[in-house]
Order: sequence, then C-alpha cells, then structure tokens
Amino acid sequence: MGRWVLPSRSSTDSGVDDAVRKSGRAYNLPMRSVADDLRREQRARELRMTPAERVALALRLGEEELRMFCSARGLDRAEALRQLRDRRQAARRRRA
Repeated sequence: MGRWVLPSRSSTDSGVDDAVRKSGRAYNLPMRSVADDLRREQRARELRMTPAERVALALRLGEEELRMFCSARGLDRAEALRQLRDRRQAARRRRA
C-alpha cells in the first residue's frame, strides 16, 4: 500500500512546511480561529483600559443596547426602561 503524499507547494502558501506536508500530518494541525483571535485582541484592549475607561465602555454599551431595544419595539426611552424594570422584577418574584 503506497503512502499518500500531498502535492508539494511552497511553505509560505499555507504556513505548513514541506516535511510536515509530506508526512501527511498536515491534516492533524489545529486550525486557527478568526473568532478566537478577535476575542484575544479585544481582551488585550480591555486589559489596557483604566477602570474609569471600562466603566465608560460599559455605560456606552448599555445605552446602545437600550437604543436597539427601543428601536426594535417602537418604544420611547422611558417606556423601554419601564418594561425592562418590570421584566427584571418579574424574574425576581418567587413562583409557587
């Protein structure tokens, strides 16, 4: 039974060197995840922020979410806040 060998390409094509490619182990290398890279970058950015900057970011994101909630449901800000408050209270009630 013959060995299956991948076609030879330059190592710069895929980041896998020829020795690994010829051994057939190229298929066993872990794939890089773009989402994982983005999460790591975002986490690094957040760690460089001061506590005040992180609080400001959290408040800005909260306001953004509130605007989207208002837009999706056709509510004004006061009504959206009331509905969210009511939902939060309903979730805290003990059920029989």
